[in-house]
Amino acid sequence: YNDSLEKYVALLDDHPEVDFAFSASQAKFPQGTDWVHRITDKNLAQIVKNSLALYTQIAIGAPSAVIYRRNTSLFFDVNLKWLVDIEFYLRQLVQNNRLVYSPELLVNIHGGEGRVSGECINNKQVEVFEYFYTLAAIYERKERYGHQSLKECLITAIKICNKYNIKSYADIRSCGFKGKINFQIAFYFKLNNVSHLLGRYFISFLRRF
Repeated sequence: YNDSLEKYVALLDDHPEVDFAFSASQAKFPQGTDWVHRITDKNLAQIVKNSLALYTQIAIGAPSAVIYRRNTSLFFDVNLKWLVDIEFYLRQLVQNNRLVYSPELLVNIHGGEGRVSGECINNKQVEVFEYFYTLAAIYERKERYGHQSLKECLITAIKICNKYNIKSYADIRSCGFKGKINFQIAFYFKLNNVSHLLGRYFISFLRRF
């Protein structure tokens, strides 16, 4: 779109209290299965209230649909390629959780072969490493988040484990993650290895208490 950059800059210029903005985007694919990515007002409110929703459930679109104020203390983490944008946004929003969203289509995202996302989707090594790496980064600043929000992040990591049949710390380590693993994950493994029903009960317990 010819005037997209101007409109992105205006999102920040018109909202000086905001450091982060994004828009709707149009995804285009060679086979013609195009679709529009927009988020609801409810989802936007969830992100503002709790930026960890970006880790657990809500996608705001491709990095090219985002604009943010330059901050010389914030850079993308070179250890990541799948969650690299999400992890960066979390650090951005923990400093200033105010943001603005435009439902207008301001950018086209082109799909097809050769994209980095194609190398990452359903890739066990990438997803397990990056979800636990990002979870560890979240817990380094856990005092900035609510207790329930942190538990939802743990549940998200557990879901990744279930997706790839991860049953132990050793399985996580085999995917390249060497950092700290939350003790609740170990407890889940012990219960789930005895019975999947116990594992599900533990997830329900995490959500309730």
